[in-house]
Amino acid sequence: MQKGFGVSVALLSVLMGACNPADTCLTPQTVALRVGFSTAGADTVLPNANLGLEKGGSWYVIPLKGQSGFALPLPQVQDSIRLLIQPDSSLQSPEALDTIDLHYTRELHFISTACGYETFFTLTGLSFTRNTLDTVELLQPKVNNDVNSEHVRLVFFN
Repeated sequence: MQKGFGVSVALLSVLMGACNPADTCLTPQTVALRVGFSTAGADTVLPNANLGLEKGGSWYVIPLKGQSGFALPLPQVQDSIRLLIQPDSSLQSPEALDTIDLHYTRELHFISTACGYETFFTLTGLSFTRNTLDTVELLQPKVNNDVNSEHVRLVFFN
């Protein structure tokens, strides 16, 4: 009986050691570009906006109804992204749309052996059309895991 108990304790110790909390990843691995909206120097909410993403020659539309901005993970296999912003989705003319091209560099950042790597980005340039946009401000070029940073601000005409 004593021998069986000792074997059970040894086996339990080995099994408990296999469940190492260091092998668990609790760190988010995706960083996001954060974009805010404003009009005439004040934050604004766009009641009926759409965001378009170009991917593989097709456009994907994300509704941004009642939003004051958006967060978007950047593609990790390219160095630029094209966005289409439609501040009022009830207007369908080409003059109601703006295109924004963002260029960036990528840098792998090691988190841990359990989590692996995440990609940080540095915004290096941008261009945009001026149909509904007055300007696009680059506020923080470093896109990393700081969730409190706004990286880009879209300023719309009144």
